[in-house]
Amino acid sequence: MPIFYEEKPDHTMIWVLIASIAMLLLAGLQCRVSIQSQDSEDISIQSQDREDIKEQPTTQPVVKKTTQPVVKQTVAPIVDPLLKHFSATELQTIRIAANRNDCNGDLFLILLAIRKAENGRSGLEFGVMHPRAKNTNLDIQAGWAAATVVKNYQRWLDAGSPDDYIIFLSRRYCPVGAANDPNGLNVNWVRNVKYWYENFHSQVQSK
Repeated sequence: MPIFYEEKPDHTMIWVLIASIAMLLLAGLQCRVSIQSQDSEDISIQSQDREDIKEQPTTQPVVKKTTQPVVKQTVAPIVDPLLKHFSATELQTIRIAANRNDCNGDLFLILLAIRKAENGRSGLEFGVMHPRAKNTNLDIQAGWAAATVVKNYQRWLDAGSPDDYIIFLSRRYCPVGAANDPNGLNVNWVRNVKYWYENFHSQVQSK
């Protein structure tokens, strides 16, 4: 009958294994201590960096404020040179009547010159003797006069612009030898209208 013997444990291998484990544990512990030491150094460096940052002065850029002088601009009032010869109300009324009839530019100045040359009373300011305009008011008188100036200007152009326009206009507006001019005053009309027109024209041009 075979005899079997129980195998005895090899304690040498056990001690080698224990020694290996101990060495591994010791190596791990040293590594951990080394890592912790490195971490401590990094923390110390970071702390030093923060202190350096704190110590650096925060300087804001100096912005020089430039004080601009306050210049008060004064706008000179627009003065119509024609107001030297007409009241504001009268001039405005004549302008409105002229605009209704497209009487602008030099024709408007001729209209004003007629007003000065006629120098008529209230209701006959422009010397318009037509029954529908006579003894009315400044607006109607100015409107009829403006229409006459504009229509005769077109007639003058259509006729080839003969002579001077004011002379041409006088033959319709204030003809010499008219029945309603017993004293022959119409002969002065052209000279008076030209005088006032040239006066107004020079003042408006030099404005």
